Amino acid sequence: MADLFTKITAESAGASPYEFTAVTVEAGTTFAPSTDDKYSGSYSYKATFDGADNSAYGSKSFTENKSCYFKFYFKFNTGFSIPGDIAMFLGRDSTTNIIYFYINSSLSLYRLQHRIDSGAAYTDPESPPTITLNEWHCIELYYKSASAAGVNDGEAWIKYDGTEIASATGLDNDTIVCDNFRVGNTLTTVPGAGSIMFFDDIEGLDAVPTGGGVVPTDQYFRRQRAA
Repeated sequence: MADLFTKITAESAGASPYEFTAVTVEAGTTFAPSTDDKYSGSYSYKATFDGADNSAYGSKSFTENKSCYFKFYFKFNTGFSIPGDIAMFLGRDSTTNIIYFYINSSLSLYRLQHRIDSGAAYTDPESPPTITLNEWHCIELYYKSASAAGVNDGEAWIKYDGTEIASATGLDNDTIVCDNFRVGNTLTTVPGAGSIMFFDDIEGLDAVPTGGGVVPTDQYFRRQRAA
């Protein structure tokens, strides 16, 4: 097991783009290290919004891999609000989003997207969790490409605060690799004025660490769509 990239902590991050390959912001947004809150250490990354602009995220490139495990911590401030879906983490194959999740306007984590060779696919949790404001939460994501064409042994899953909420197995995704990610507000939805996101301890590995895996069970409703 090896790191996909050096763990991103915001400690001693230096000047923009800090520990990222690039940082994207607009006139009314920021994305930078801050001591206003943290999961550990003294710093986290803080994204702020003025209610008019949306983009505020860091991008990180790494050597492509067919097995990618991501883990990070996030927190929304008490006044956080969104009028529609956001995706605050995108695992990507070049410019194509391959694993991410949606949070809706009710702050419910309701969908795991996992790309397959034929296009977009998704799995919905049976009981989507609702994000509690002003508390730190943990996300774990895993995406593995199929070992060969026609084998269809790819998989994807998401854990929220240590509990699996959605998973998919038997994926036909042998042509897909992961070589970069984005973290922050990555879609066109504009968070409400005064909304803040914090991110801390962002890590990536080429395998699932001991105790980090999930076992799919029939208690989860799985729905996939090819486009």
